[in-house]
Amino acid sequence: MTRKKRSSCDSLEHALGRALGEAERRKKAEAVAAEIRQQKAQALLHAAEKDEEEHADEKRAVADTIFSWARVFSQTDLYHRLLDAVLPVVPPAGRKLYVFGGGWGHELPYKPDGYGCWSRLYLLPEGNFFYAAGYKWFPSSPTFSIKTPRELESKLCHGYLKEFAQTLQSGEVYDAIQGWYPIFSKEK
Repeated sequence: MTRKKRSSCDSLEHALGRALGEAERRKKAEAVAAEIRQQKAQALLHAAEKDEEEHADEKRAVADTIFSWARVFSQTDLYHRLLDAVLPVVPPAGRKLYVFGGGWGHELPYKPDGYGCWSRLYLLPEGNFFYAAGYKWFPSSPTFSIKTPRELESKLCHGYLKEFAQTLQSGEVYDAIQGWYPIFSKEK
């Protein structure tokens, strides 16, 4: 091999070694960054779990308050007229009224405005709830019925329940119902 060819070959080998070394460094840096993200996520989850434990009594009281409202409101003439007005084509057994929406209430940590994540809580005529969650425009899982205050307490997180309870206390729940169903926008 001539000196020029050897020099080109050495240069190419050196460049390849540099490129491979850089790729290896990037791979290690990405692994470290992924580990840091995982640790941050674990810390957030741990903090959220601790918050749930610290607010267990409050969460129980909030769940009781929400179910108390649900059982009373679902028996009112107003609730039944709302169902008839907004869901006239749905058979009575399938009717439910959308009463609260937010981020994923079934996930910790709760993010009220989590990007693209949504959930809906529907009030059923029996005074219990149906929960549905999705991502962006796709309904996804989970969906489940909630028949008792203890189920509400165990299946949904404190922040979600507290946010819903605040809409009940302020009366905003009724404004929200009016805003969610197009039949009411004609009356304005």
